[in-house]
Amino acid sequence: MSTSSIRIFTLALMAAPLCSLGCGSGASGSPTVNCTVSNWTITAAAYPSGLTLTSKCSPYTVDDITVKDGGVLTIEAGATLKFSDNTTIFVGQSGTGKLLVNGTAQNPVTLTTQPNLQLPGGWYGLDFYQGTASGSHVTYTTIDYAGGNFDGAIVVESALPAGTLTLDHLTIDNNDTADGAVPILMRDGSPTIACTNCAADGTQLTH
Repeated sequence: MSTSSIRIFTLALMAAPLCSLGCGSGASGSPTVNCTVSNWTITAAAYPSGLTLTSKCSPYTVDDITVKDGGVLTIEAGATLKFSDNTTIFVGQSGTGKLLVNGTAQNPVTLTTQPNLQLPGGWYGLDFYQGTASGSHVTYTTIDYAGGNFDGAIVVESALPAGTLTLDHLTIDNNDTADGAVPILMRDGSPTIACTNCAADGTQLTH
């Protein structure tokens, strides 16, 4: 291999997500799991085709994830993400960002805390800003032990055009209601989001 080829290969590894390097099949043929996501910033420049967190690589250990400047984050059906203390998925803070959480009835997505943080408010939750791209959705997903920012398991910071964000078959459990958090907080007026088949600790939600 030439020196230039080695240099290109090394740069490609540096740009690749950490989990993609460790989530192949192990010697036994079973997937390698427990990947770490450490403060990822997902932009169109860094991930031109978007970034997908797969069920094969699950469960993930997660710090903050920021999706901005044209970035697209997809969370595959059946994936589990375990968040560190005081962490969030931020969507659309700068430019546009799209979040696609693609749980299904058979293979829901779970967004929860790490085992040592399994108390209400163990992590913050999902935070959607004005740059949230149309078509963003969270489907067949459980958000567990969130609301640690005293706001909500899901926070919508700005009014969004209809159809921008869809919540469907969303379950929010063990939210930090004791410290004032609500399941879904809409800050700026009445952002237009669709929320169907949504529940918090067994109580149906309507938005």
